[in-house]
Amino acid sequence: MTESTADILQPYIAAGSRFLGTWDWSICLDLVTVSPMVASVFSIEPDRALEGIPSGEFLSRVHAEDRPELESRIEQTIKTGGELLAHYRVLRSVGPPAGIISRGYCDIKVGSFTGGIAIVGITDPAELDSNHAASHPPALAKRERECLYWCSRGKTNWEIGQILSISERTAEHHIASAARKLGSTSRVHAVAQAIRKRLIV
Repeated sequence: MTESTADILQPYIAAGSRFLGTWDWSICLDLVTVSPMVASVFSIEPDRALEGIPSGEFLSRVHAEDRPELESRIEQTIKTGGELLAHYRVLRSVGPPAGIISRGYCDIKVGSFTGGIAIVGITDPAELDSNHAASHPPALAKRERECLYWCSRGKTNWEIGQILSISERTAEHHIASAARKLGSTSRVHAVAQAIRKRLIV
């Protein structure tokens, strides 16, 4: 695990997610290699995880309802390069699906896609519905969700203001308000909580 891989998932780890490990995709060879804990959650044999498996086989472990959006995001990121952040469920050989947050970076010049994976819990549709009903996630205003979304993309208050055509102070106010509603202690914690509660993607 590189320091940068740990850093990019730190907001989610701070909010209660558990770091599983790293993944590396050689786009030209179409082989994905993953660390042992990632292999375990994705039900991949350890030896094959080290040798590499085709991306299609790796993605076949993703829940069918989540796969189209994930594949679309991956395809777009490969075209443009840059960062990918995705939240999806992985089907396991035993038990309910695992909730995953994956974050990585695609270098189109080198033809590589690398990143890390954190687990946010074991979820299935029924469990998600019951958890949602039980926890009653707070209703965030549209602007609060928008500001948190851009926070999750690493934007400053000033940059968020420019993007949303509001003042820097107004952006700061919306973020602080959202953090209070989420019971968060910082903007990073607020972003992680909003993602976990599926208030932003």
